[in-house]
Amino acid sequence: MENESTQIIFGLRHKRTFGLWDKIGATVDSLVALNGTNFFPQELFINIDWTGDGRAAKVRDKNDDFSVRIDMDNIVLSYNKNSHWNFKDEELASMFNEICSTILPLINSLDKIDRIGIVDVTEFNYSQNAAKIISDALLSIRLEKAIVDTCEIRAIYKVPAKKSFLLKDRDDYSTIIIEVSSKKKEGQNITYDPDLLRVSLDFQYYFIPSGKYVKELVPDHYARYKKNREELLLEKLKKLYNPST
Repeated sequence: MENESTQIIFGLRHKRTFGLWDKIGATVDSLVALNGTNFFPQELFINIDWTGDGRAAKVRDKNDDFSVRIDMDNIVLSYNKNSHWNFKDEELASMFNEICSTILPLINSLDKIDRIGIVDVTEFNYSQNAAKIISDALLSIRLEKAIVDTCEIRAIYKVPAKKSFLLKDRDDYSTIIIEVSSKKKEGQNITYDPDLLRVSLDFQYYFIPSGKYVKELVPDHYARYKKNREELLLEKLKKLYNPST
């Protein structure tokens, strides 16, 4: 089984910015202006979805395969890798970096960064019970004559950041959240497919107190994400992706 993910999400959380209400139009315009520059195709941002109160927006492509959501707390880029765009992860990281560099000055949030994260989602079908594969790979529980029907596992790992040891005024830390299940979420609906395996790897870095946005922030976090993802897939989770090993 290939280790290529099917969806990737980049997210940045800043201190709540009520001033966004007055600048949401200019913020959307700044995203649309990126069309045709650097990694951004000419017709990438062509649709805008507003929330009911008009205080958040999602700027997206025609099929909603690539989107950027902006609200009072977050900037979130979502990309469906089954789309026709064929963006590489490195390109997406550069695009997210440019998006954040464009939006944050407009909402006066360059020095109000609370968290940065990357979520990696992989969904694929087996010709056998995916819930059993999860159970066999990660659990030691075996019940005679019992069949594993559904399985959901969520684990959170927390690691203090190096800055917390080197700087007295910082308590930064990172988390890795691993979710493995035999379920598929579409909108608000959750369905169970016995052959579907869904693995979500969520890599977050928390700034305590809030930090400044610098051009190295996204590339540095992407490097951490890539390193940790490769280690998890090659060592800890390889039986999920390659159950025959």
